[in-house]
Amino acid sequence: MNIDIANAIGSIYGKKFCSANIGKHNSLSIGFGEKIAHNIERLADKYLCEWRAGTYYSSWRIIRDGKIILGSNDSNDIEYLNSKLNELDFKEIVEIINYNSLDVQVVLKNGMIIQFINTISDEDETFHIFCPENICVVFSTEGLWEIGPSNASWSDDSKK
Repeated sequence: MNIDIANAIGSIYGKKFCSANIGKHNSLSIGFGEKIAHNIERLADKYLCEWRAGTYYSSWRIIRDGKIILGSNDSNDIEYLNSKLNELDFKEIVEIINYNSLDVQVVLKNGMIIQFINTISDEDETFHIFCPENICVVFSTEGLWEIGPSNASWSDDSKK
């Protein structure tokens, strides 16, 4: 992870847990920081978290004490996965690393670990963080950290 990426996401560390949600395709989104009102009609919740981390298509698993306590392949029932997710005690992020060349690990203050595992070969991302000020950081399926705008298409000029 280069210095631009580290600087862009550095303020997420220590932010209070805000929300967690399983979406379409068993996607995982975890929010931190303040709740912010929005007017996006397609979203059920009227608030977004200041910081949102997750994945759209990669597999994920949540680990505590060396055991998987919830994983993306546990069920195709989104309501079931959300109910299990809401039973978990999420804390602040203390570390975000790519623990190998293709996967990302988020370590929480209570020792819980969320791993985002690349299982696709296309050009989509493995992991993303939506930051304040319309910044998005992604870890690509090619194992590269990239930064760009969250409110516009990415061109080669907008990536860092």
